[in-house]
Amino acid sequence: LTTGLLRTFHDVLGHRVAGRTAVLAEQLASPDPGARLDAVRMSGELIRTWRGDHTRLLLLLAGQLTTADLEVATEAAGVLEACHPIANPARDALAAHVDAQRAAHGPDLWTAPDARLRKSHQAAVRALARLGDTRALPSLLAALDGDVDAWRAIQVARHLPQAAEELVPRLGEHLRRLDLSQEWTTMSANALLAALAALDDPAAIEVVVDTLGTAQRHEQHGVTTSVLKTLGAFGPAAAGARETIRALTTHTDAHVRPAAVAALWAVGGTPAKVMPLRLGLLDDPITFRISEAADVLAEIGPPAAVALPRLRGHLGHAYEWVRVPCAAA
Repeated sequence: LTTGLLRTFHDVLGHRVAGRTAVLAEQLASPDPGARLDAVRMSGELIRTWRGDHTRLLLLLAGQLTTADLEVATEAAGVLEACHPIANPARDALAAHVDAQRAAHGPDLWTAPDARLRKSHQAAVRALARLGDTRALPSLLAALDGDVDAWRAIQVARHLPQAAEELVPRLGEHLRRLDLSQEWTTMSANALLAALAALDDPAAIEVVVDTLGTAQRHEQHGVTTSVLKTLGAFGPAAAGARETIRALTTHTDAHVRPAAVAALWAVGGTPAKVMPLRLGLLDDPITFRISEAADVLAEIGPPAAVALPRLRGHLGHAYEWVRVPCAAA
C-alpha cells in the first residue's frame, strides 16, 4: 500500500541522493519483504539515474542477498548486475553468497529443480561474473557443460578473459552445435560470437571461421556480419581468414559489406587494398555505411588523407551520426 506514496516521495526528493539513500536504508531494514522488494527496485533506479557515492546503498543491497525471501535476494542480485560498473563494493558479499549457496545446495545449483532457488543463484553468479570475478566460474562452467540456461552464462562469460582457457572451448562447442539453418538460432550465435570476441583467445578463430562458412551457406547475413566483427576483434591473429573476408567486401547485404571491409583492415589488410573499398562506402546512400567507413579511415590515419575532401563534404550532412564520425576522422 505504501509503494505509490514512496515512489512519489522519491520523485519529489529528485537529485538529493543522500536523503533518498537514507530513506532507502530504512526501507531496506523493513521486516516486510514487499517493502524491501520496493526498496531494492527503487535503489536500482536511484543508482542508475543520479551520480553520487552509492557505496552505502550497494552494501545494503548486498545485505539483501542472504534474506530468506528468494524474490528479494534475486532482485538485489539483479540490481547489482545492472549496476556492475560501480558495484565493486559488493564483490566480496556476492562471492561469499555464491559460495555459501553452492556449499548448502551442491555444485549443480545452477541447474537446481527448484526454479526460485535456481534463479536466485544464477542472478548472483551473473552479478559476480560482471565484476570480472573468477569465483563465478564454477557455476558458469556447470551451465555450459549441463546446457541448462546456458544462454544466461554466455551473456556474462565475456567479463572473464582470465578464464578464457576454460571458457573458449565450451563456447566454441556451443557455437558448433547451433543449427544455423534455423532463423531462431541467430541471437544465440551472435551472443556466442560476442563472448568469443571479448575473450580474445586465438584458439577460437577456427570455429569462428567455420561458422562464417556455415552462415554463408544458409544466407544468415546477421550471423555473417557478427562473425566478421569477431574476426576483426582478433586482429592480425585472424590473418589466415583474410582472403575469405576479402571475398565478402563486395557482398550485396547492407551490413555484411561494411563489416567485411572493416574486418579486412583489422586482420592486416593494407591501405592500398582497403582504401578504395572505404572511399566507395563514403558515397553510399545508407548512413551507417558512411559512419562505419569514417571509423575505419580514422584508424588508418594519415595514409587515408585522400579521403579528406569527401569527409569534409559530409560535415554538413543532415544526420548527426554521419557528421560526428566524419569530423572525428
